[in-house]
Formats: sequence, structure tokens, C-alpha cells
Amino acid sequence: MKRVLLFFLLLVSILINQQFIFASENLNVNLNKQNIDAIKADEFKEIINDLFKERAKLWNSMFSDETDLENVKKDLKNIVAKPLLEYDIESFSKLKEECTDMDKIVDVDVVSIENINIKGQKATADIEVKWLMENLRQTYSEKIAYKIELIKECDRWKIKDYNLN
Repeated sequence: MKRVLLFFLLLVSILINQQFIFASENLNVNLNKQNIDAIKADEFKEIINDLFKERAKLWNSMFSDETDLENVKKDLKNIVAKPLLEYDIESFSKLKEECTDMDKIVDVDVVSIENINIKGQKATADIEVKWLMENLRQTYSEKIAYKIELIKECDRWKIKDYNLN
């Protein structure tokens, strides 16, 4: 009887030990997924931020008489994809031709990113962007929430479109 009881207790202790091992492995898997998501969010935020800064730099270059529109179009194609590309080319052309009273972008910064969804070569995210703008009268700042769409072309992420969120 003692042997049966001893065998039973040994078997129970092995099973309990296995449960703790599996529970800790599941915890590690969940923590690793959270870490990967955090890294992905930080990397993606940096990519989007760089794209916005490059686009702002090109926008501001249009205020100079020395800027060649064809070079700007070529540079735009490296950071923007259709349909936004067509809109940008049209807007930049009008700005160059008409020299309207448009605001300059002093700085742009993606302050937050959420709901990242990547499927193959396409991605979407909810972002909040802080714009520091300058016109003839003042410098001002505003934060705007957008839903952004990106596409990966030639191994590089590009802004496909973004709308108010």
C-alpha cells in the first residue's frame, strides 16, 4: 500500500511540475510576442517618421526658385506611391507654377502609432503627427490623427495614402 501511495504521489508531483513548465513557456511566448510587437511599432514609427520628414523637405524645397521640379518628382517616387504620388506631383507643380501663400513645414514628427496591420507588401496604421508650421504671420503647431496606408515597393516602404482619422 505504501508503494502504491508513493508511486501515486511521485506521479502527481511530475504532472504538477510539467504544468508549471508549460505555463512558464506560454508566458515566455506571450512576452516575446509583446516584445516583437513593441519593436515592430518602434521600427515602423521610425520608418513613417522618416517618410514624412523627406516629404516635408521636398515640399519646402518648392519655395526655392532654384528647385528643379523633375528632380523633386524623382525623389517623391522614392517615398510616395499612387494614389498619393499623383496628388503630390500635381500639388507640387501648382506650388511651383503659382507660388501661392502656402505654409512651410518647420518640423514634422510622428508622436504615436497604433493598430499596425501588415499583410505582405501592404500596411496600415493609426498615427498621430505633430506638425510645426510657419506662414507669413506666425509659427504654429498642431497634432493630427491619421489612418496611413503604406506599400512596399523595391524593398522600400512608401506612403500610399493617409486620411484624417
